[in-house]
Amino acid sequence: MPRHDVFISYSSKDKLTADKICAFLEANGIRCWMTPRDVLPGSNWGESIIDAINGAKVMLLVFSANSNASNHIKREVERTVNRGNPVIPVRIEDVMPTKSLEYFISSQHWLDAYPPPLEKHLDHLAMTLKMLLSKIGGEPEVSKPAPRSITKHDFHPSPPVSPQIPLPREETAIPSPKAPAPKATTSILAGKNKWIAALVLSSLVVGVGLAVGLLGRRADQPSGPAPVAVPPPAVATPAVPKVVTADDYVKKGVEAKDIEQKFMFFAKALELNADHISALTNRAALYYGKGEYDQALIDYDKLISLKTNDAELYNSRGNVYLAKGNYDQAISDFNKAASLDANLPKTFMNRGNAYYYKKDYELAIKDFSTAISLKPDSVIAYNNRGKTYSVKGHYEPALNDFNKAISLDPLYGKAYKNRGAVYLEQGQDDLAIADFDKAISLKIDLAESYLCRGKLYKKKGEDKLATEDLNKAKELNPNLSF
Repeated sequence: MPRHDVFISYSSKDKLTADKICAFLEANGIRCWMTPRDVLPGSNWGESIIDAINGAKVMLLVFSANSNASNHIKREVERTVNRGNPVIPVRIEDVMPTKSLEYFISSQHWLDAYPPPLEKHLDHLAMTLKMLLSKIGGEPEVSKPAPRSITKHDFHPSPPVSPQIPLPREETAIPSPKAPAPKATTSILAGKNKWIAALVLSSLVVGVGLAVGLLGRRADQPSGPAPVAVPPPAVATPAVPKVVTADDYVKKGVEAKDIEQKFMFFAKALELNADHISALTNRAALYYGKGEYDQALIDYDKLISLKTNDAELYNSRGNVYLAKGNYDQAISDFNKAASLDANLPKTFMNRGNAYYYKKDYELAIKDFSTAISLKPDSVIAYNNRGKTYSVKGHYEPALNDFNKAISLDPLYGKAYKNRGAVYLEQGQDDLAIADFDKAISLKIDLAESYLCRGKLYKKKGEDKLATEDLNKAKELNPNLSF
């Protein structure tokens, strides 16, 4: 299950309004993603946004004069439209989009959230989103406590390379079928017979009642109403306090916004149940996101001892070893994952990365090729295989792979940067500069992109532009080789 249904795009100057909209939608069961709240510490900001857009079903654009002038919002909208997902612009001011933004949202249905107060427009917004999500198969589910029994399908550990905190599975109760209502009798004769029967029956009841009354009354007993018995006072039943379970704490941890609160709730869950799969999985991903790899390994070791045949867990632990630079141990875990599930593309992607860092380029290319055969639309697999070809000096297959990656996702900046590097090696300076321009506009690997473009400008004798780019590269990463 995706973590969120709606990606909220907004200008930082409109954060207060965006926060109010997000809070209202989430209170109505619509899962939202927004910066900076949902960007995990230690993760790449740009990649987190791209992953969130890719994982959402709808974009909600908080539209104002501020967002109208924002280049990063234009990029977010462009990526969403290119993926074929709907964009719902919510105007909080009476402004019209610039031409560059109008190109993407002119055909979209607009919602106006002005004049103030904002709150009076939010019910309509929530209803509209729920209707839209239900049509595209993403109707938000009603939040309820996490199930007591956790199965292997309830929580999916995300690979720590891009840790995501999975939400507990929320089951929607299926209403019991109602008994069919009895058919109305249309026969006049049947209705008449029922009326006569009822009259006779009521007469008999009255007659029996009178007889009992006359026979049962003593001669000296005065007539009058019978005394009414007073019931004894009701004794209040003391309320039974709710027992907080480990599942309850996991749910609180998943819903918490502050990372330290998340850690606290997962720790409380593990105090009650040291083998709680979801608590361990979520905490391991958090540790990875913070760069606390040794702590993450402790949790993944525990998880694997509990679920010895889970390929996802071996992938996750392997990625932690990969981040630590322990490539042999990472490959060992990826080998185990492949033996458990030979059809999992991420296993071969991850092992290919490990071989790349070990400079076993042939094995890396083999694994990236396997990943592509299992997932032919994998942009990252094409990019990584192209990168490996380029390191080996095989520029033609490298360019083919970068071109394929860009055709699959025209906004994947790493492919532009890597293709630019190949053009640079081939002496195709103008093509290289164009690719570095694109990578910089997408804010991908900025230091390296500025450095390469600066060198090209210097080669072309454009010293002022070269100096500007080289200074920016040095400012972003003083450790780059200049």
